[in-house]
Amino acid sequence: KDAENHPSSGTEKRSLLMFSKQKECIGVINEDDDAAPSSELLGVSHGANKSKQVTCACVDHSRDILWVADKEGWISGHDMGNVRKRDFQMKDSVISHWCAYRVGHVTAMTVMSIGELWTGSNRGVLRAWSHTSFVSSKKTKPEAIRPRELRKNSFDRAHSGEILSLQCAANGHIVWSASSRAVLLWDAGSGIC
Repeated sequence: KDAENHPSSGTEKRSLLMFSKQKECIGVINEDDDAAPSSELLGVSHGANKSKQVTCACVDHSRDILWVADKEGWISGHDMGNVRKRDFQMKDSVISHWCAYRVGHVTAMTVMSIGELWTGSNRGVLRAWSHTSFVSSKKTKPEAIRPRELRKNSFDRAHSGEILSLQCAANGHIVWSASSRAVLLWDAGSGIC
């Protein structure tokens, strides 16, 4: 009865059917009929090609980098130009990777307009990674990549529990960090809460 009231529903059904047939022809079988084409990133490989569970990701649009964090505390930067290619391998797109947290893992990330990457962990630790650390990352030893660790005061971590979200203001001067108990505002330049 709805089909009689909506003349376009027959057209929509035909276009969905055509889309389903096209997907079968190119070998895409696991997408919904109304889904946009996509690439699935199955995991991040480091070292001995072990696949690691991804905990969060964010995109640096100005530098065309996809930042991916995993369950073991590692962060990797991927060249978005390679990610957009069909049938790419994640390991082929890596331009930088390092261990960001030896205890815990990254639960939230945001990128500042100056290229600084801010990360929050499941233990409430907030760090800012300077964009200069990633310029020649393949030649840089992991111990040379040092972050600023941001604290509420000289003794306390940024949050007492897991950092759930990090957001940067459009002007790039303020960062919000949120946990289940608090939302904090940080001066992006000085790191003062």
